[in-house]
Amino acid sequence: VTPVAAGEPGNPVSDSIVIGNTPPLVSDVEITPDPAITTDALTVSYTFDDPDDDPDMSSIEWEVNGLLIAEVTGPLLDPSYTAPGAVVRATVTAHDGTEPGNQASDTLVIGGLMECADGIVGLPISTCLGLQAMSANLAGSYCLTQNVDCSGIADFETVGDPEPFEGAFFGLGHEIANLSTTGLGMFGEVTGILDSVVLTNLEVANTTDAGNIGGLVAHYKGTEDLDGIVVSGTVSATEASNDTRVGGIVGLLSGGESSLKNSSFSGTVSGTNITGGLVGRMDEGHGVTDCVVDANVTSSWEPQFLQPKLNTYTGGAIGYALDATGEQFTLLANVSTSGTVAGYRSVGGVGGQIDANVQGCSSSDMLRNVFKILLLFPLTL
Repeated sequence: VTPVAAGEPGNPVSDSIVIGNTPPLVSDVEITPDPAITTDALTVSYTFDDPDDDPDMSSIEWEVNGLLIAEVTGPLLDPSYTAPGAVVRATVTAHDGTEPGNQASDTLVIGGLMECADGIVGLPISTCLGLQAMSANLAGSYCLTQNVDCSGIADFETVGDPEPFEGAFFGLGHEIANLSTTGLGMFGEVTGILDSVVLTNLEVANTTDAGNIGGLVAHYKGTEDLDGIVVSGTVSATEASNDTRVGGIVGLLSGGESSLKNSSFSGTVSGTNITGGLVGRMDEGHGVTDCVVDANVTSSWEPQFLQPKLNTYTGGAIGYALDATGEQFTLLANVSTSGTVAGYRSVGGVGGQIDANVQGCSSSDMLRNVFKILLLFPLTL
């Protein structure tokens, strides 16, 4: 300021101040979606406020289970960084290009679901008790996340008996060891999906007059193929019946035009009527392809004096494959069997009675058919 008096300027004086920068603020930090599952990409949003109207130059940090994801500095976190139960935290540091402001954050826990297969999300299972608990929700989707040992459950209760299992179970190639049951198998009736299930040292010992018994599933009616099923162990049904179907993997395959493929069974299968190393009975429209059997398969029923005739069908892979239309809609292809097959009447290395389109199948089974011996007693037939 320069003073002026009588036209004459005086000594100028001055003062100055520096206009300071007001630090910005961030608030309302939120991670979405919430709740989130492992297939969700996560996005963080926030509110930025700067009294000086400076631009938003804020930074973002993501942490999963306390570990910084250094390569992710934007508002989007890919689902590949998460897992069921993971704790995800997003921290926003306010900045206006001149100086930082405050920090604010949000945290969420990834839900207990995981992606079992493309487009299918399910509940992860890591124990045999978890497998047994599927009975509580027969319409649920489930994924096995690791090998499990079922030796701690003396008698596993069949899932899907008496009501059918309508959901989906993905074994993802993990082993289910030492499952033992006096029921119909691991599963009873299934109209849903079973995929990549591995059962080792399985024991199914049914002593009731049940119609269908299978190592994995007693009666499969699903529309999706049974793919990648591996079963080893013992499957037996000892109650004589004119309509008992027993299979190392499936007792009865019917109702959904599905196939058993890329699968195997090794061990022992014993029934009383219709018995197969893979499938007891397969109805028209279904198939068994690219499968291997190494098993001892037996139909133990034998007629007694004056007892009505009882036909039995015993096969290394299939007890009885039905094609009622005669148009060969039922397919048996690229199946190989080894071991022994024993039964009364219809006995075969691949199938006991096969009304199907058979392609590229082979057998090195040792066969035993007691029918010729029993011809000495015609009244018993």
